[in-house]
Amino acid sequence: MKVRPKVSVLMLVYNGKELIKNALDSLVCQDFSDFELIILDNQSTDSTPEIVQGYVEKYDFIEYIVDSERRNTHEAANKLVDLARGELFCFACDDDVWDRSFLSKLVAVFDKDENVDLVYPNARYFNLLGEVFDKNIVGRFQLLKGRFGLLKFLMVRKIVPVIFGLYRKSSAMRALPFEVFDETIADVDNLFYFRFVLRGGKVQFLDEVLFYSRIKKRAKAVEVLPAFAKTETALGRFIYDVKHEIRFVRLCFESATTVSRPLGVLVVLAGVFGSGLKLTLLQGLMFWRRKSMCVGDEAMSDLLFEERTRALAAATKNDEDVSK
Repeated sequence: MKVRPKVSVLMLVYNGKELIKNALDSLVCQDFSDFELIILDNQSTDSTPEIVQGYVEKYDFIEYIVDSERRNTHEAANKLVDLARGELFCFACDDDVWDRSFLSKLVAVFDKDENVDLVYPNARYFNLLGEVFDKNIVGRFQLLKGRFGLLKFLMVRKIVPVIFGLYRKSSAMRALPFEVFDETIADVDNLFYFRFVLRGGKVQFLDEVLFYSRIKKRAKAVEVLPAFAKTETALGRFIYDVKHEIRFVRLCFESATTVSRPLGVLVVLAGVFGSGLKLTLLQGLMFWRRKSMCVGDEAMSDLLFEERTRALAAATKNDEDVSK
């Protein structure tokens, strides 16, 4: 019987052959050894199984599971949390990268303060070519601590890098499982974090860049969104998303009123303001220019490959132009 690890790293993957090696290399090189890495494969059809199996044979702390059914991201995350044996856990995407001291420095915060429930570091974005952006993701306008900091969170909904921090499992379970409240699967992580803090989760921020989140294009998969597929006009798509925002704010309000009615009212105001900004600036205007919007889908591998191919082609062309 395996010894229970202190930390569980939970990775979801689907057709990740293009980028998963970089992610795994940064995790197996951690300077903290008391962890398990559980990889749940959403029935990949590319060479992902062969790639991961190579790591499993080399590292005994990696467990690779091919799921018995296709699931959306958050349903798969729920299953991974159930499988986690560690006192602490974190989520991992198959295309991101971690500093080798990511786990050790975050675990050290827990060791110093037994009341901490979540520790997340600063982070930077990087692109498909591996080029790291100069600006830290969390600046002076970072999330505030405490329940009233949630009002600010509802307005900005800046979930990265918070969602990829290190959680105390017993505390996270007060806000889990992830609740997929409509077919878009958007804002599910925001709702989880809102409930996590609302229900007493103590959050600590470590202002050191230890995590790198990859920027990539995501297109709405209309085949899994029946109602969206029927909205042929920009106005129809806008109304579709308004309904989603109403559902999200309502769920936040219902959660907040379990603490206090006044907080519930403030949550509605903050949520409506945040939703208005999101709909107006990100979607309302963009829908008139294109037929897709930026949310997650289940067909990322082909999109990543195509984008990476275009980026590499552009880089090659620039090098040729310089050489001339």
